[in-house]
Amino acid sequence: MGCYEFLKQIAPFSSLPEAEIKKICDFTKKADYRKGEFIFTAGDENLEALVVIEKGLVELNVKKGERQIIIGYRGEGEFVGEDVYFSKKPYSYNAYCVENTTVYIIPKEILDKVSDSYPVIYAHIAKLLTKRLELLSKEAEEITEAKRAPAFFKRKVGEALKRKDVVFVEPETHVEDIARIMDEKDIEAVVVKDDGAVGIISEKDIVRRFIARKMGDTASRIMTPNPIKVGLQELCYKAAVNMVRNKIRHVLVEDNGRIVGMLEILDLLEDETLMFINLFEGIASSKDIDTLSRQASKVEGLVEFLLDTDFSAEEICEIITELNDEIFRRTIRLTMDEIGEAPVKFSFLVFGSHGRKEQTLKTDQDNAIIYDGEGEEVESWMNLFSEKVVENLVKVGFPRCPGDMMVSNPYWRGNLSQWKDRMYHLFLNPVPEKILRFSVFYDHRTIWGDLFFEDELRKIIYQGIKDHPGFLARFAKIAAERKPPIGLFGRFIVEKSGEHKNELDIKGRGCLPITECVKVLALLHRIDKTNTFERIRELKNKGVLSKELAEEALFSYDFLLKLRIRNHVRLYKEGAELHNYINPEHLSSVERKLLKESFAVIYKLQREVINKAEAVYVV
Repeated sequence: MGCYEFLKQIAPFSSLPEAEIKKICDFTKKADYRKGEFIFTAGDENLEALVVIEKGLVELNVKKGERQIIIGYRGEGEFVGEDVYFSKKPYSYNAYCVENTTVYIIPKEILDKVSDSYPVIYAHIAKLLTKRLELLSKEAEEITEAKRAPAFFKRKVGEALKRKDVVFVEPETHVEDIARIMDEKDIEAVVVKDDGAVGIISEKDIVRRFIARKMGDTASRIMTPNPIKVGLQELCYKAAVNMVRNKIRHVLVEDNGRIVGMLEILDLLEDETLMFINLFEGIASSKDIDTLSRQASKVEGLVEFLLDTDFSAEEICEIITELNDEIFRRTIRLTMDEIGEAPVKFSFLVFGSHGRKEQTLKTDQDNAIIYDGEGEEVESWMNLFSEKVVENLVKVGFPRCPGDMMVSNPYWRGNLSQWKDRMYHLFLNPVPEKILRFSVFYDHRTIWGDLFFEDELRKIIYQGIKDHPGFLARFAKIAAERKPPIGLFGRFIVEKSGEHKNELDIKGRGCLPITECVKVLALLHRIDKTNTFERIRELKNKGVLSKELAEEALFSYDFLLKLRIRNHVRLYKEGAELHNYINPEHLSSVERKLLKESFAVIYKLQREVINKAEAVYVV
């Protein structure tokens, strides 16, 4: 088979005019390799050509010490070496012929010329590369040999559970009988049962409530009511957070509604857990803002420790969120201790990356307040509290929002009636500035107060979307306008001058395009989750995103987010101001490949969003 006959059968060449395929063939070289020969080896100079297999089978592998790691196989109609075709770097792996193999070597120079008129060539290569995200991820894991994540952060409650023989007592059981049972069975706590678990009694409860305070002599009088329950599949560190936050030492473990055991804080206290538990407890028990600030500054150390493991960015962000949420809650509590309790019920909401549970370290504040009631007393307290809490959050490490999206700005606090009016005017006149403001706010999440206000606000938003059909299409259009920084044939588009010369914005041009596209689809399909990873999974479950695209988006977002976290930790250690610019030349060859492929996924996601939004709404 000749070059023309072969190329016209395979993508992307099959979509080119006959004359263009023949032009490519005029410059193309055909080469035969015997079984056992190498097309190229790691370190070889770049051929500056695209290698296409006509027949045969090629194994891609790398050597790590004495080990040979197989990256994958390429067969008829597939490319070899396309990654370095983009980068012009030497080959990073070996291309070994498992069978007698024939290839066509197409010079980059001729493909560049054809691609100027027919960009489908690069689009196809980008699509092909995105399908290899998971494979390249494993390659990166093997080559870097990251440390295993500490068991405490990966381990599930079912793995740590030691006490499966839970002892139940009736509400009217006498305390002396309970003490005798605990002594005979050598246990620290029992469960009070009356049509379900209604309380826990520990040794501490007997001492404090029966002996010291004489609160009563039966189980129902001295128990800690409404025991906290965790699932068998819940992560251990989240169970620890529950215990520390509620100042308890035991939680019940359940599976499908049935109590299957009791987890004690001591079950979790291995050496590797102390850093987290001590830090969380230090934050939760801080007596003043200065102490809280000192505790909050230790979060960076834990994040740096986690980055040196095989943790995903999603998992790291979950841990950061637990700590930052507690810092916020403690700040709110200490602020109210200083100025007095609120005269009405209120909810304190965070949004942006904090609302999505995707903070890196301590990002800018984005917060709001919804409260019940009105009047001079309410307004006066809210004004004082808002100014003070923002000031205190700055002291514990959370800078003010440059866009003033904080409770100290009267626009970002109000009762439900005021919020309804604001949303109405936003949907009525959806100019780009208002849409961008809505985008940040839509990721809201309550971290203090009643969830009722958040639920009501979400109803207002959904009604606004329904009443103003064009809003979401405009939102989708804006989300798709933020293109990733990659040009023809995979060249990174970086800043040409200024402070960030040769760098690109990993947040604004990488992470945000994904969060915005996913957010549009979540709005369209009324998915209440705020976390981007959870939204993508829910969109896949609903059939909105294909399994393939959802998995690519999950991997790409995790990879981009981890690059951002690592950059912030580096800047923090250097004492520099945090920013989101990275130099792609400072990444490893594998990371650069993954970065390009992640940007290719963004293009696919943006097309998907535009198509789905316009199918439902007319701009």
